[in-house]
Amino acid sequence: MESWDPRPQSADEAEEKAAVHLTAAPKLIPIYGHRYICEVPNAEGNPVLSVSQTDIIYYGSDLADYLRREFFSTAAERRVGISGADVPFWSEVMIVGGTP
Repeated sequence: MESWDPRPQSADEAEEKAAVHLTAAPKLIPIYGHRYICEVPNAEGNPVLSVSQTDIIYYGSDLADYLRREFFSTAAERRVGISGADVPFWSEVMIVGGTP
């Protein structure tokens, strides 16, 4: 990640640096399957994220939007126009428009 500069010289250094950033990242609260909501900020409007290994994407702009899309819409409607508020760390590493 650009904000983690300078780039480590070795794979071991890179792994150590990534572990430090991941440890400091806000925890994700599981909702259903691999859908999560971030613990911070502890406020209304946190987006729901789908996290599967390194694939991190918005799955709802907030909890109500996610529940509606996941359980009360067609497959085509589920992925239309989802965006959400930035969440520390997770927004930086998520895939937006197919590009990390």
